[in-house]
Amino acid sequence: MKTVRVKNSSIILREIHKKYLPSEKEINFKVGDYVKVHQKIVEGDKTRIQVFEGQVIEIHGPKENIFFTVRKEVQGVGVEKTFRLNSPIIEKVEFVRHPLKKPRRKKLFYLRGG
Repeated sequence: MKTVRVKNSSIILREIHKKYLPSEKEINFKVGDYVKVHQKIVEGDKTRIQVFEGQVIEIHGPKENIFFTVRKEVQGVGVEKTFRLNSPIIEKVEFVRHPLKKPRRKKLFYLRGG
């Protein structure tokens, strides 16, 4: 049996993403913006929508597979979740507001404190 070498595996991954992921959603927010992420939660045979509201601290990944991280504080404890934009679990991402000052960095890890 002859083995075939693939020079660029990212081309194959792009084709898989196009075929199996839902249609591409648009990003209507930037790093630093406050958003509401409507996420589908399945518990047993019931499905509900849970909203996670916070500030976007990071957007990364290639065009077909964008990830973004949202941070909020609950009772003085920081909570972060990373979402895939084109995931079927994400119902919608709703823009809330811009930050008071425009961030000057691509990733706002300084909001974590410490």
